[in-house]
Amino acid sequence: MFPKEIRRVQYLVRLLILIVSVGVIAALTVPLLHLSDEPSPLLYLLPVIVFLVVVPIRLAALDIPRIRSIGWSPWLLLLFLIPGINAIMQILLLVMPPKST
Repeated sequence: MFPKEIRRVQYLVRLLILIVSVGVIAALTVPLLHLSDEPSPLLYLLPVIVFLVVVPIRLAALDIPRIRSIGWSPWLLLLFLIPGINAIMQILLLVMPPKST
Protein backbone atom coordinates (compact mmCIF):
# COMPACT_ATOMS: atom_id res chain seq x y z
CA MET A 1 0.00 0.00 0.00
CA PHE A 2 2.89 2.36 0.71
CA PRO A 3 5.53 1.59 -1.93
CA LYS A 4 8.84 3.40 -2.17
CA GLU A 5 8.30 4.38 -5.82
CA ILE A 6 5.42 4.12 -8.30
CA ARG A 7 5.16 4.65 -12.05
CA ARG A 8 2.80 7.01 -13.88
CA VAL A 9 0.10 4.44 -14.66
CA GLN A 10 0.09 3.16 -11.08
CA TYR A 11 -0.18 6.75 -9.86
CA LEU A 12 -3.10 7.47 -12.19
CA VAL A 13 -4.97 4.31 -11.19
CA ARG A 14 -4.48 4.99 -7.47
CA LEU A 15 -5.53 8.61 -7.91
CA LEU A 16 -8.72 7.58 -9.73
CA ILE A 17 -9.51 5.04 -7.00
CA LEU A 18 -9.05 7.76 -4.38
CA ILE A 19 -11.28 10.23 -6.24
CA VAL A 20 -14.04 7.64 -6.70
CA SER A 21 -13.79 6.56 -3.05
CA VAL A 22 -14.10 10.11 -1.75
CA GLY A 23 -16.98 10.74 -4.14
CA VAL A 24 -18.83 7.67 -2.90
CA ILE A 25 -18.24 8.64 0.72
CA ALA A 26 -19.54 12.14 0.01
CA ALA A 27 -22.56 10.79 -1.85
CA LEU A 28 -23.41 8.57 1.10
CA THR A 29 -22.90 11.14 3.84
CA VAL A 30 -24.63 14.21 2.36
CA PRO A 31 -28.11 12.61 2.43
CA LEU A 32 -27.57 11.82 6.13
CA LEU A 33 -27.84 15.53 6.85
CA HIS A 34 -31.36 15.63 5.41
CA LEU A 35 -32.77 12.45 6.97
CA SER A 36 -33.60 13.91 10.34
CA ASP A 37 -35.02 17.24 11.43
CA GLU A 38 -32.08 17.89 13.79
CA PRO A 39 -28.93 16.28 12.44
CA SER A 40 -26.09 15.68 14.83
CA PRO A 41 -23.33 18.32 14.80
CA LEU A 42 -20.92 15.47 14.13
CA LEU A 43 -22.48 14.98 10.70
CA TYR A 44 -21.45 18.51 9.77
CA LEU A 45 -17.88 17.68 10.75
CA LEU A 46 -17.85 14.45 8.74
CA PRO A 47 -16.45 16.03 5.53
CA VAL A 48 -13.64 17.60 7.55
CA ILE A 49 -12.89 14.29 9.23
CA VAL A 50 -12.82 12.50 5.87
CA PHE A 51 -10.48 15.19 4.50
CA LEU A 52 -8.14 14.88 7.48
CA VAL A 53 -7.98 11.12 6.98
CA VAL A 54 -7.63 11.14 3.18
CA VAL A 55 -4.87 13.75 2.85
CA PRO A 56 -2.20 11.90 4.89
CA ILE A 57 -3.07 8.63 3.14
CA ARG A 58 -2.82 10.33 -0.22
CA LEU A 59 0.57 11.80 0.62
CA ALA A 60 1.96 8.51 1.93
CA ALA A 61 0.46 6.19 -0.67
CA LEU A 62 0.45 8.37 -3.80
CA ASP A 63 2.43 11.56 -3.86
CA ILE A 64 5.59 10.73 -1.92
CA PRO A 65 6.29 7.49 -3.84
CA ARG A 66 5.60 9.22 -7.16
CA ILE A 67 7.81 12.20 -6.38
CA ARG A 68 10.60 9.82 -5.33
CA SER A 69 10.33 7.93 -8.61
CA ILE A 70 10.73 11.23 -10.48
CA GLY A 71 13.82 11.97 -8.43
CA TRP A 72 12.55 15.10 -6.70
CA SER A 73 12.63 15.95 -3.03
CA PRO A 74 9.47 15.04 -1.08
CA TRP A 75 9.59 18.55 0.41
CA LEU A 76 8.26 19.84 -2.92
CA LEU A 77 4.90 18.42 -1.90
CA LEU A 78 4.46 21.50 0.26
CA LEU A 79 3.60 23.24 -3.02
CA PHE A 80 0.29 21.33 -2.90
CA LEU A 81 -0.75 23.78 -0.19
CA ILE A 82 -0.65 26.74 -2.60
CA PRO A 83 -3.86 27.12 -4.64
CA GLY A 84 -3.22 27.03 -8.37
CA ILE A 85 0.24 25.56 -8.01
CA ASN A 86 -1.27 22.36 -6.64
CA ALA A 87 -2.93 21.75 -10.04
CA ILE A 88 0.39 22.27 -11.81
CA MET A 89 2.09 19.87 -9.39
CA GLN A 90 -0.63 17.28 -9.97
CA ILE A 91 -0.13 17.48 -13.74
CA LEU A 92 3.65 17.24 -13.33
CA LEU A 93 3.31 14.14 -11.18
CA LEU A 94 1.15 12.56 -13.88
CA VAL A 95 3.38 13.34 -16.87
CA MET A 96 6.99 13.36 -15.63
CA PRO A 97 8.93 10.24 -16.57
CA PRO A 98 10.73 8.33 -13.82
CA LYS A 99 14.39 8.98 -13.28
CA SER A 100 16.69 6.51 -14.92
CA THR A 101 18.54 4.30 -12.46
